[in-house]
Amino acid sequence: MSTRGGYSFAHRVEKSLVYRLVHRLFHVHLSETGKLLFWILLLSTSVSLFTFQLKAYVLWSGLLSVCACSILFSRLARRKLEFEVEIPERVRHGQEFRIEIRATNRSKSPALELRARYPLPPEVEVVKESDWVEQLAPGQTTVFRQTVCPRRRGAYFLKNLLQENCYPFGLWLDSKKHVVERAFLVYPKYQPLRELDIPVGMKYQPGGLALTSYLGDSTEFLSTREFRMGDPLRHIHWRSWARLGKPIVKEYGEEYFCRLALIVDTVLPEGENDDILEQAISLAASITDYLSREEYVIDIFAAGPKLYYLQAGRSLAYLQNIMDILSCLEPTHHDDKSFQEMESALHEELEGISTTILLFTDWDERRARMTEELQQRGTAICGFLISDNEETAHKLPENIRWLRPELVEAGIDVL
Repeated sequence: MSTRGGYSFAHRVEKSLVYRLVHRLFHVHLSETGKLLFWILLLSTSVSLFTFQLKAYVLWSGLLSVCACSILFSRLARRKLEFEVEIPERVRHGQEFRIEIRATNRSKSPALELRARYPLPPEVEVVKESDWVEQLAPGQTTVFRQTVCPRRRGAYFLKNLLQENCYPFGLWLDSKKHVVERAFLVYPKYQPLRELDIPVGMKYQPGGLALTSYLGDSTEFLSTREFRMGDPLRHIHWRSWARLGKPIVKEYGEEYFCRLALIVDTVLPEGENDDILEQAISLAASITDYLSREEYVIDIFAAGPKLYYLQAGRSLAYLQNIMDILSCLEPTHHDDKSFQEMESALHEELEGISTTILLFTDWDERRARMTEELQQRGTAICGFLISDNEETAHKLPENIRWLRPELVEAGIDVL
């Protein structure tokens, strides 16, 4: 009860107007020098209240005047600026990158002692803040560079760009918000694999090489024939049409090839932290990176708050699409309908899938039953359980391997 009461009191304090004003004062408006002056002003106020010496009142009045002038003149020094922002769309976990903010002074007066920056979420570390510019003449353009480093994967949305100036004394930061929306994806941290031992086989695919062409591979041309209703227009052979005077299409052969399903389980055990899911996603990224360099077609399924499904062809270009999905996966701490939807979607594609790679965050009857059903349907199984629970690990079948989260985090290059 005492813990809950303490939390409730702290929550009320954070929501109070006084707390928000003080927080904004220290984190938005006061520079480092301004914070020092604030404490000196507070000390001089205390001295003035308990003494009747004229010198104390003179000091207090002087400091208060400096603060008032800083607030007034910094507001008057605000100028109309126009912004253009360049930011990479995709970065990797732990990769430093720059946010480039191009500012142009559209007013008739120079802008003094200014900078522009984005306030960032706590998961994105600011390595180097934007530099201050002493003066920006009317019509002149400058570039502010904010160096940052993401410490967690995910999709990040930046909305408010801050225009700040600290004229004239460098004590008070006048801040104006500009709505300049930008977004970027942070890919999960992963260790590239040198070797991956998985059972593979070939299965017939309706559409054959034409299907793999659609997914990113080159096609194998066999012959030409007359056009029939339903043929793709991209298969028209224009030279033959011009020579024969009737539409002719190219015909492609069918092929057997290896198609893998990668299943990422995002449903966490009750009371488990998100670190297990992060390591499961990291392992999924390592496996995807390896498979994209081989002759495989990949189907990725992810169960959680919503169902993700993507089919990627034999091409490195499709690694980006899968990484986009892995970046956006969110954990769920309860089983829901999406797990059933994933099983249903997987069963619809099983006829053409040679091997299924399973990445589990827990092991229970439902997951055991799904693994057994997949095996009975004729697909080879290669599974991994990322967990700290040794008791659960002893219940695993032979085709499911147990990996500790710290082992995955340290980096695995052979599976």
